[in-house]
Amino acid sequence: QGARVIRTMPNTPALVGAGASVLCPNAAASEGDLALAEALFAAVGTTWRAPKEDLMDAVTGLSGSGPAYLFLFLEALADAGTHQGLPREAALQLALQTVFGAAKLALEDSRDPAELRAQVSSPGGTTLAGLAQLDQGDLRGALERAVAAATAASSSSPSRRQRSSRWMHSRRPQITAITVSRVASGPGSYSRSQLTNAIKAMPPPQ
Repeated sequence: QGARVIRTMPNTPALVGAGASVLCPNAAASEGDLALAEALFAAVGTTWRAPKEDLMDAVTGLSGSGPAYLFLFLEALADAGTHQGLPREAALQLALQTVFGAAKLALEDSRDPAELRAQVSSPGGTTLAGLAQLDQGDLRGALERAVAAATAASSSSPSRRQRSSRWMHSRRPQITAITVSRVASGPGSYSRSQLTNAIKAMPPPQ
């Protein structure tokens, strides 16, 4: 009642400064509260303000659980390389760098991902042959179902509010320590290790 609350969903890449965090304030939170929270999470990645709390379940299904989908993709891509004769270490390194490079290109290029995909899909070429198999395996549909299932699980969890309440009480000293340090010393005074240690202590998406 009257508490200033900002619900936040970060993800595990925040541990290396590449997280995607979404914040949604309640009616009591001020613009200053939200700016402070955004500054904290911006130190470990990007932030986005959700215009309504109902979207936080979809956020959990996409970016909260998304790293696990991509880790599975990386496993499978590296395995596919080994099945074609590549050494395991080389296959994993190539898969990791390919995913990293593609994501970096998509972030830094103004074109839509569909355009970037088309750029490397020459008619009758090797890429189209591979993409045809992904289409046949319904990769898009699988991702749609994965995000939908995780969103539904987040939305329907009967103990979500209890978990949130327990988290607020158990993590409050840690988060307060970071916030007080920043307010007292000014922007940028907190360290990434402080933030990552707090994020490590957060419960994973359920």
